[in-house]
Parts: sequence; structure tokens; C-alpha cells
Amino acid sequence: MALSIIGYILLCLFMLGGLLLTPLGLPGNWIIVGCGVAHGFVTGWSKFGWPFVALLVAAALAGEVIEALSAAIGARKYGASTGATVAAIVGSIVGLSFGSGIMPIVGTIVGGFAGAFLGAFLYEYSRLKDRRQALRAGLGAFLGRTAAIIAKESIGIIMTGAIVYQIMT
Repeated sequence: MALSIIGYILLCLFMLGGLLLTPLGLPGNWIIVGCGVAHGFVTGWSKFGWPFVALLVAAALAGEVIEALSAAIGARKYGASTGATVAAIVGSIVGLSFGSGIMPIVGTIVGGFAGAFLGAFLYEYSRLKDRRQALRAGLGAFLGRTAAIIAKESIGIIMTGAIVYQIMT
């Protein structure tokens, strides 16, 4: 019984860790999927089976697609060119990496947002020399990145809740 309780505590801690890593641009939702698979193996799939795990994988994949496209969609919605859209994605990745080196947790989050904004802004400004349009493109990329984090974190919360629900019932 004590080992079972320790196992469930560890499972919850790992899923919480996954939720905390997701806003940092790290694969938190995949850690949550791994927790579901690990629980299945340890318990002999007594609470849920592979179809449930397939749903978890589909949800995690949806989160990845949403994250990859959101900054680009936001930038495009605010009038950014295709090049600025690509620059927003690249800027977000560079910002995540650079921010992590400066201040591991907060810097990673800020870096992702700032990178998306700066990527779109700098590209549009260098192309058009129109500060107003460049700011609009940067704002769109920033808002898209914000939507991505909210959506991906929401998916992670739903996945965690689904696993806990399956275990508890």
C-alpha cells in the first residue's frame, strides 16, 4: 500500500512538472503522455488501455501543431508578410534559447514572447521601413505566441485531469 501511494505521488509530481515545463517551450505535454504510459505498464493497464493513450498522444500532437502555427497565424492576422511570419517563428525559438541562458525560467518565457515580437518586427521594418506596420506584425506574433502557450497549457491540464479521472474511477 505504501509503495502504491508513493507511486501515485510521483506520478502527480511528474505530471505537475510537465505542466510547469510547457510554458517554457519544453515538452511538458509529452511528459504527461509518458506518465500515462508508465502508469499503464505498472498497473497492467487496469485503469485504461492503449486507446486512451492514443487520445493523449493526439492531444499532445494537437498542442504541438497549435504552438508551431500560433505565432505565425497571429502575425499574419495583423498584416505580416510571409517572411515576417517565418521570422516570428525563428525569433521565438532564438528568444527561448537566449532567454534560457540569461535567466532559466522567467527568461525562457520572456525570451519566447520577445523573440516572436522582434522577429516579426525587425523583418517587417527592414523590408518596409514602416514602423507602424512592423509594430502591428510584432504585436500579432506576440499575441499568437500568447495564444499558443494558453492553448498548449490548457491541453496539458485536460490531459492531466483525464489521467487522474481514469485512475480515480
